Amino acid sequence: HPENNQWRYATELLERTRADVRASIAEARACGRVVIGYGASHSTTTLSYSLGIESLLDFIVDDNTTKQTLFSPGAALPVKDSRAIHDYQSPFLIILSWQHGPKILSSLKSRGFKGIVAIPLPQFFIEEFA
Repeated sequence: HPENNQWRYATELLERTRADVRASIAEARACGRVVIGYGASHSTTTLSYSLGIESLLDFIVDDNTTKQTLFSPGAALPVKDSRAIHDYQSPFLIILSWQHGPKILSSLKSRGFKGIVAIPLPQFFIEEFA
């Protein structure tokens, strides 16, 4: 059945993405980097749990002021203003709100972000901004 192939493909994609993201976080930690999630919505929370990274993040940032100063469900990670990423030297930033990835990347570039950015979906992408 074609449905089985689509399910298998989605499962394999998630497993590969999970491995790539977790390996990248481990490498960032080995270099002493702070690890920050970008996006504090129900879908980003679901993604972080699906990737098994909710306990690997130091905190989450979001542009929505109504989410700032709150905590993520389950892991109770603090949600901060996205400008907080500039308080750290060369952080590892994983864009959990991947559907907004191009817009967020553009904003980071215009604000002079220095660090590593990973976008898990639709295909794992990682880039260093020096």
